[in-house]
Amino acid sequence: MELKSDVLIIGGGLAGLTAAIKIKERKESLDVLIVDKAGIGWGNQAVGGGGLVVILPPDADVDQWVKFLVAEGEYLNNQDWTYSYGGSLYESIKATADWGVTYKRDEKGELDMALPASYGAFPIKHVVFVSHKASLELKKTALAKGVKMLNKIEVVDFLKDGERVVGAVGFNIVTGEFCVFKSRATVLASGPCHYKNHRLFTNSCGEGLAAAYRAGAEHRNSEFGTKREYTDRYYGTWKRGPSILYLANALGERIYHKHYPTGTPESAFKIALVMAKEVMAGRGPIYLDMTSPEAFDEAITRLTRWTHEQGAFFHMEKLLREKAGINLRKEKIEYIPSLTGRLGNIKVDLDCKATVEGLWAIGDICAQGCAWAGAEAPNDFCGTGFSFAIVTGHIAGDSVAEFAPEAPEPKISKEEQEMLRERTFAHMAIEKGLEPYDAISRVQQAIVPVKYSLIREEGRLKEALGMLEEVREEILPKVKAADPHNLVKFHEAESMTLCTEMIYRASLERTETRASFIREDYPERDDKNWLKWTIIKKENERMALSTEPVPIASYKFKPEGYLD
Repeated sequence: MELKSDVLIIGGGLAGLTAAIKIKERKESLDVLIVDKAGIGWGNQAVGGGGLVVILPPDADVDQWVKFLVAEGEYLNNQDWTYSYGGSLYESIKATADWGVTYKRDEKGELDMALPASYGAFPIKHVVFVSHKASLELKKTALAKGVKMLNKIEVVDFLKDGERVVGAVGFNIVTGEFCVFKSRATVLASGPCHYKNHRLFTNSCGEGLAAAYRAGAEHRNSEFGTKREYTDRYYGTWKRGPSILYLANALGERIYHKHYPTGTPESAFKIALVMAKEVMAGRGPIYLDMTSPEAFDEAITRLTRWTHEQGAFFHMEKLLREKAGINLRKEKIEYIPSLTGRLGNIKVDLDCKATVEGLWAIGDICAQGCAWAGAEAPNDFCGTGFSFAIVTGHIAGDSVAEFAPEAPEPKISKEEQEMLRERTFAHMAIEKGLEPYDAISRVQQAIVPVKYSLIREEGRLKEALGMLEEVREEILPKVKAADPHNLVKFHEAESMTLCTEMIYRASLERTETRASFIREDYPERDDKNWLKWTIIKKENERMALSTEPVPIASYKFKPEGYLD
């Protein structure tokens, strides 16, 4: 199958759909095609339950918002991006509401931006609750505007005309048909790299990141792509919000109040770190204990009734009860500091352009790469994941709508197209070999354990890189793909391996501890040597690593004691 379009969008979640609608609003005549590995509107993270979206009203003090985020990101932020993000929030989110997305509204019918009182001293003062139906509502609007859509497409590599990206190749994961998509502009919205180690968000395994790397794009801040949260040990359910209040160690001590007695909400990363330290100190395991009579009523009050009715958080309780026979109102369940991954390290400018011409990246796939959150995991700021997808969709939509009409017709050699076809299907020719999950399991062994990806140290980082080298050199070449389903798994394993290598090579380079990045052998923050971003780029067949100084002298907010 070969298709041409003015704009190709890879990924049909909040970011991709927002970009598609924005492009059609700006230039209705442009032919826009969305392709998605799963189902457009269904395979993304918003379907996990909706939730909080950070928003700043028009009269908000953006300076104070940026100041807080820069302090949390310990001055590794691209402050131009942080300002752009904050300044775009209200108009971008309001536009999606006008497009039909369901948000919580006040008695006047306006967006209800009042932060629930239970969030106490949480510094981001304005949020709005969004329904879990958001992506499906955007999909309806996009279809009405003439956006074309294709499901079940695994994108493997980008097509290039010289140094310009002019589309992509992949295959239909049901039929196995080779697919060629030619376009004047390509938008990558396929999500970050996850590692299939829990039941949520297993669809995105870094294929877009790996394709961008092979196409020559730069990747920034890879070391911050190991987001941690907390889930139950055996069933993979995921609790957030007020559940942090009910995490207790083996002694029955509530660890949240123990470590944060002021009650100020902390990031999921910090909770995960506390859990790990409690276990390392011999006070494990950690349990979610909501067996007290008042626990659920208190939790629902904290979430607000509207969110509870939308099913945003407590569908997990229902799943545990119905599928595993566990009643959280009567029994506690063991919890662990799980890895959710979310490497999104494609470097983009303020227009969401990657460093390769013709390619844009939006949503989680560039959340570290744009550096708006600095040294913090971007999604650790409550409500920023959804809002970042929406904002970057709008930004890229404007930029692409200006670029695409003037871009020349793509020219692609038959030789390149055939070479990419051979690479895509090479492992279907292997008759006897290993299974894709042999590779995936080994990558998980290198990335999931706390000792490798949460609390890092040179010897352990090199040990993990050795495990990845084994996957790359000894396991992946022997993987057979008997059908399109297993071919998807091979490309997932290959991409996960590459993404994990980027994380660890950048982690070895950064010899300090800063925010969510912890080096046990370098426990102090080092502003003298490490107000720098790490950059990874493919050079020939080598993963080249360099650094780029943070232009802190030109930024408004500087570390205490900073001297030009």
